[in-house]
Amino acid sequence: MSSSDLELARALSRLLAPPAASAPSAGGSPAVEAPDASRYVRLVPGPARPGVVAPSPAVPVPPVPAPAPRMAPDVPETRDWSPLLEWLLKASGCRTAFLADAHGRIVGSAGPADEEELQARSARLAVALDQARLLSPEAASLPFLAMHVGGDVLTGFPVPLSDGTSLNVGLVGATAASTAVRDALASSLRAG
Repeated sequence: MSSSDLELARALSRLLAPPAASAPSAGGSPAVEAPDASRYVRLVPGPARPGVVAPSPAVPVPPVPAPAPRMAPDVPETRDWSPLLEWLLKASGCRTAFLADAHGRIVGSAGPADEEELQARSARLAVALDQARLLSPEAASLPFLAMHVGGDVLTGFPVPLSDGTSLNVGLVGATAASTAVRDALASSLRAG
C-alpha cells in the first residue's frame, strides 16, 4: 500500500466522519466524550467457564421469551390439492401444474418436474404477478401471464379462494394455457 493510498483514505475518512461537537484537545484531534456506561453490559472477569460472559448485576437482563410457533403467511390450510392439480393438467393440456402462495412457496404440484426448478419458476411467477398488479392496479380482471422459460412456456395467474387468501397457479407446457382455464378455475374456487 503506498502512502498516497493512506492519504486518500484519511481524506475520505474526514469527509465521511460527522463533524465533532467538542473542542479539539491538546493533540489537535477532537476530544471524545465517554459513552453512558449504564447502557452497556459490563464484562466481569472471574472463574466462569471459558467463553461465558456474566452480565453486570447493575444492568438486569430480562428473560427472552421463546418465539411462538407460527404458520407461514399466506399459506392456506392444508388441503388435498391433487384433484384440482389433475384437473388443471387435463383442462390446460400442460405437462406440469403447481399451486403456490403469494411468496412463491409451492403448496402442491402434479406432473413431471424437478423440485428445485419448479420452486425457481414459482418464485419467478410470484414476482411477475406482483409486477403485473403494480402496472395495472385498477384492472378488473386477474393478471394472466405467459413467459418463455427455457424451452417451456410458464403460464400463471392468481386465483382468490373463498377464505380470502389466494394461490398462484402455474402451468408448464409447450404452449401457453388459455384464459378459459383461469376463468373456470376462479369461478369454481370462489363457489367453495
